[in-house]
Amino acid sequence: MMIHLKKIAPAILITLASSEKVQACATCFGQSDSKLADGMSWGILTLIVVAYSVLIGIGAFFAYLVYRGNRMASQMEMTADAESNSNP
Repeated sequence: MMIHLKKIAPAILITLASSEKVQACATCFGQSDSKLADGMSWGILTLIVVAYSVLIGIGAFFAYLVYRGNRMASQMEMTADAESNSNP
């Protein structure tokens, strides 16, 4: 393990000591007006919209199930009350 580290240590040092352009892409390095940065921003926005749309859809489905359950329960109560009042 140590021998392997000695072989790659010079490559790591050269990479770390090289220019800043090698260490970061245009988006991370500071050219925020590039097309790459715009594309990444739109991609992030798209992922956020899709994720929240799915979560809202799931929440709406469960809210509908609660609403429907409450509606069915009230209809069953009304039916039970009507049956108990009609039978003497």
